[in-house]
Amino acid sequence: MKFGTNGFPWFQAAVAAGAIICSACGLYTTYGAYFYMSRYSKRKNLVETYRGRMLPSEEQISGIKDQFIGQLSAGLKAEVQANGKHCLMLPSFVTQLPDGTEQGDVYAIDIGGTNFRVMYVKLSQDKSQVLEQDMEVVSIPKEVYTGKGEQLFDFLAASVKSFIEQHGGCSNLKSGQLPVVGFCFSFPLKQTALDKGVLLDWTKDFTCSGVIGEDPVRLLSDALKRAGRPCKVAALLNDTVGVLAAQRYLDPDTSIGIIIGTGTNACYVERIERVTKWKPPKSLKQDSETCINIEWGAFDSELLPRVEEDYAVDQATVHAGKYMFEKLLSGMYLGEVARRVLLSLTIDPDAALFSPSAASASSPIYIPPRLMEKGGFTTAHLAAIVDDRSAWLTATDGALRDALGLPTTFTVRKMVRDVCLIVAQRSAQLVACGIDSVLTHMEWRAQPRPVTIAIDGGVYDKFLTYRDLLHQALRQQLGEELYKQVKVTLVKDGSCFGAAVLAAAASR
Repeated sequence: MKFGTNGFPWFQAAVAAGAIICSACGLYTTYGAYFYMSRYSKRKNLVETYRGRMLPSEEQISGIKDQFIGQLSAGLKAEVQANGKHCLMLPSFVTQLPDGTEQGDVYAIDIGGTNFRVMYVKLSQDKSQVLEQDMEVVSIPKEVYTGKGEQLFDFLAASVKSFIEQHGGCSNLKSGQLPVVGFCFSFPLKQTALDKGVLLDWTKDFTCSGVIGEDPVRLLSDALKRAGRPCKVAALLNDTVGVLAAQRYLDPDTSIGIIIGTGTNACYVERIERVTKWKPPKSLKQDSETCINIEWGAFDSELLPRVEEDYAVDQATVHAGKYMFEKLLSGMYLGEVARRVLLSLTIDPDAALFSPSAASASSPIYIPPRLMEKGGFTTAHLAAIVDDRSAWLTATDGALRDALGLPTTFTVRKMVRDVCLIVAQRSAQLVACGIDSVLTHMEWRAQPRPVTIAIDGGVYDKFLTYRDLLHQALRQQLGEELYKQVKVTLVKDGSCFGAAVLAAAASR
């Protein structure tokens, strides 16, 4: 019996058709695999390009360090214009650092970002002993830190008054005495005395009117009077001086204080005789020391490793063109820089990061909507991803689901982590470069000795891998032998405690 018009049995026709289909499928599968590998390779190459451009070379670090030291030296000799592009090298008027003999009840307020802290400390008569300590964190509404200055200081005063009342008010004070307050005000200041100063500029998205050019101590004191709880604001300082003072209370080798949080800054102990632009009290000896507030977030150099995404981040801030060092390494900007790099990798047709890897080249590029939003990918997301050590990067998957609202493949998670790590490494390497510059300026390299560096701030405190990255960068830039002389210590809430200790010292 014959089947079909050409005399082939039905099963022969079926076999022939199947062969054609299988051949076509094989061709498609081969093409899909090729396209997948091609896109993966292009994504990887683009990430490596960012790595090469964002991580400073040894030559760049050397040049940056030379320019950094130049700004440090020049800033001790003459006033520096507060244009957000140079280290200001501001005298702190702290001429007696804590030695552990401070005592009594003292309060402190610490403002340097959109959250501020109020602290109560009871210092013992025994050296370097704290009998009682309590702290409260208060969030500042946006309408307050972008409104009128009087509104901001009234908000601060109300919190201080409430906190004082929670801790007994004036029951432990002698008649006529006022509660003693240390005021940590972490914005560029020109101080004229330990308890007086002038705000030079706002940073960190603060834009309150009527404060630039004014004395924050007077503004806070007036607000406390309006609130019905007058106080003696005995010390004005920034957070880095506070961190240094807090650790110096425990460790006399402490010579540098650093903040790596929402913003960044550093201070160090300097011989007064080198600060030729400042006329200290005549009662001080020539070999006396003081703290210099560097305001290193304003450092800038054409050698700083920047990419287009960094300039885009800068232009989207209220202080465009200023504080470029800070914008490369502080918590306010790390997540946003990473977001913009990830967005670039997403819209690049060769990478199409979040598009299916096996999709054809002509397929529409998928862009997660949240990736288009400023602040959609935060520094907290970046830290969680870089800290992820799991085999399948499950924490990274969770962070991306939270940030962008989508599941991801392992290869995509790996590339996202690579981008986040590059951003974090650059920050750590630039901080290490700043530390090395300050140590060299202090003539420490010429005469190495044990030195303690006190650090506070959310990035260093909560981002655990960041600490390792900073230590690796310091070891690399200092060399093993010099690195052994350096002790880096986390001083949690140090700026607030340091403000309290300095206020107590000033009121002895």
